Amino acid sequence: MSILANAATKTLGLTGTLYGGQASTLYAIEYIFNPRTRAKYPWGRGANKWVRDMGTLERIVEYKPHYDKAGVYSGKRRMEQKPKEAPGCSPLLVAEIIDHCVFVGLADMGRKMPDFEEISVPLTPDAAIATPYMEAKQVLGQYLFKCRLEGDNSHPCVKSRLELGISYMIEAFTAP
Repeated sequence: MSILANAATKTLGLTGTLYGGQASTLYAIEYIFNPRTRAKYPWGRGANKWVRDMGTLERIVEYKPHYDKAGVYSGKRRMEQKPKEAPGCSPLLVAEIIDHCVFVGLADMGRKMPDFEEISVPLTPDAAIATPYMEAKQVLGQYLFKCRLEGDNSHPCVKSRLELGISYMIEAFTAP
C-alpha cells in the first residue's frame, strides 16, 4: 500500500478506528499517508521514537526486600522494568494529524444504521474435530482440578485462560 500511496498524487485512507488507545496504533497508517512521518520516523526503528514522542510510556519500579545467603535482611533491592507503552497520547500526536484527518461519527453520515442482531447457530462437528476437542477438554479439566486440589495458585493467569478455553470448547458444540 505504501508503494501505491507514494506513486499517487492524492491518497485517501479510511479506517473505522483511527486510534486504538495507544500511539503505536497510528504509526503504520501515518507512515503510509504522511510524508513528514516517513521522514522523521523511518520504518522499523522509527516506531519506538514515534511512541516516545507521540504516546505515553510507563516505567514500573519496585522495591523488594533483599536477604543475604544467611537469610538476614540487607535492605531493599530496586527492580526496574523496561518502559512499555501505556494508553494515552501526547498533544504532539493531535498536532501531527490534525491537518490531514477528518473525524466523522456515524451520526454525521446522515443515515441510520440497520438493526443488528447476533444469532448463534449450533454446529455439530465432525468426529475428526470433536474428538481432539473433547480430549483436550478432559486433559485441561483434569489439570485444573489437580491444581485446585493441590492448592496450586502459581499461575492464575494461565489457569484462567485454560478455563476460558475449556468453556469456549464446550460452548462451540453445545446446542441451546
